[in-house]
Amino acid sequence: MAFLRKYHEGEIGVRTGLWLGGIVFFSLLAYALNLWSRFGVGANFGPISPLYSKFILLGIQIVFAYNIMALMTLGAWTTGEQFVRSDRPKLLSGVDSIFNRRWITKNIGRELPVGFAFGLIVFGGLQLIIYVMIHQFGVLPRLSFNTANVFDGYLPFISIVLFMLLTALYDELVFRLFLISALRRMLKSPAPAIIIAGVLYGFFLIFFSETYTFRPAPFALIPFIALGLAQGLIFWRYGLLASMTSGAVIAALNQIGPLLGSAEPFFIGSGIAGIALLLGLLVIGWIGGRRGEEFDYKPEDEPAHVRRIKERVRMQKELEIARRVQLHLLPKEQPKIAGFDIAGACLPALEVGGDYFDFVDMRDGKLGIAVGDVSGKGVPAAIYMTLTKGILQSHAEEDPSPKHVLSKVNHLMYRSIERSWYVSMFYAVLDSKRRLLKFARAGHNPAIVFSSGASETRLLQTAGIGLGLEKGDLFTKTLVEGELQLSPGDTLVFYTDGFTEAMNRDLEEFGTERFLDLLHRNDNGSAEQLVQHAFDEVRQFAGDHPQHDDMTIVVLKA
Repeated sequence: MAFLRKYHEGEIGVRTGLWLGGIVFFSLLAYALNLWSRFGVGANFGPISPLYSKFILLGIQIVFAYNIMALMTLGAWTTGEQFVRSDRPKLLSGVDSIFNRRWITKNIGRELPVGFAFGLIVFGGLQLIIYVMIHQFGVLPRLSFNTANVFDGYLPFISIVLFMLLTALYDELVFRLFLISALRRMLKSPAPAIIIAGVLYGFFLIFFSETYTFRPAPFALIPFIALGLAQGLIFWRYGLLASMTSGAVIAALNQIGPLLGSAEPFFIGSGIAGIALLLGLLVIGWIGGRRGEEFDYKPEDEPAHVRRIKERVRMQKELEIARRVQLHLLPKEQPKIAGFDIAGACLPALEVGGDYFDFVDMRDGKLGIAVGDVSGKGVPAAIYMTLTKGILQSHAEEDPSPKHVLSKVNHLMYRSIERSWYVSMFYAVLDSKRRLLKFARAGHNPAIVFSSGASETRLLQTAGIGLGLEKGDLFTKTLVEGELQLSPGDTLVFYTDGFTEAMNRDLEEFGTERFLDLLHRNDNGSAEQLVQHAFDEVRQFAGDHPQHDDMTIVVLKA
């Protein structure tokens, strides 16, 4: 599911994953064919001949095992790469060099010898654990099926190579690259991710591998889990190529040891060839470390999905910066005016939004109150919101007439805004000494007025069209300025339609009636409390349905 989701989001590419999955599939197939003489021994399909039984068994394994393991490898690489590429890209340094056909680089020179050395150390440590289990706890070793397989193959050296490939690709991609990186994102820490992945790897091997077999059988978990933990630490500290190399070395030594202990020159020669292969890997790493150059991703080297990931991360960071800047433009403190309680808040639907509210300090104790809503959402709306704030602030401080101010704002907005955009605004000027409110409405939601304990609601619904829709003559002619004398206990609510048009999962709108009801029910507290109640009830109504529009509210209590 993670693979499909990331694929549809365009965050992963499948080309390399298909190659890796194909290598796993054909390695499994080649491993079975190399053991053809012993393949299917013990399988019984009734009167069918042993030869046909082998083909039936091979077909079953191809469908239910080889294909599944190949798909798991594909999904593990594509999804795990996206996780690591975003969080810890240096872990992919060595494999990036190989996948770009740069075989002798310092990237490989760092990881390959380290993986080789840790492979020897981990293999020795596992032998020590087994020795202690046998001699201190009386555990009985049993003949390993994998050990017997190396003698049954037509070419034991091919078995070594294939076993190394399968271990390096399947085990390391699934249990290290994908599982550790996914768990780390969930748990926010690498330590528990490595531990959980190591334990799961141990349980996986006890059912699907017989590299270590003991009686009682549960003791096999000890070396398997120890192997998973060691490989996880190597991956997280040194990189994916290091853990791949370590895993391949351990897999090879488990095959080479029995061959060298044989009395047959053919098997001994195969074991020596396996050692030569390991030494060849070490030499490549040594040459890369001494003579290779550093391989760094360049734009032309990066797959398209990597560029998409980087672009998405860059956009997220820039949007977060824009969000902080936009929130910084909104009032930081609520106005303190004798005889009045005022509070306002804005909650954008996206990282940035087009809603706007502001308080303008004026002469003689007057206060300008503006609530606006840019048509649309996102970055363009945020830009126009910032433009609106600048224009309003430059004209509002010296002019106590809301109509005059909005006319000037409209004139400049019309010259700056695209024709498909407009800004609605309710702008009022409060004269605290006279307890008089002058207001004008440029195509915005009417302000709501009600008194404490009274059920009657008034709407300040004067005429006016949105800012930026018309050059100026019609706008000024249409706009009407109103006045309201405030009495103690009066409450005014200026808001945007994000409240009334909020939807729940059934696509039912919150609506004007619910909004008026919540305002009446919660009018016995402060302006700040009423603002908070409005947000809480709308969010509770919407539930897990995403917020589709910005929500802004200003409450004025006399």
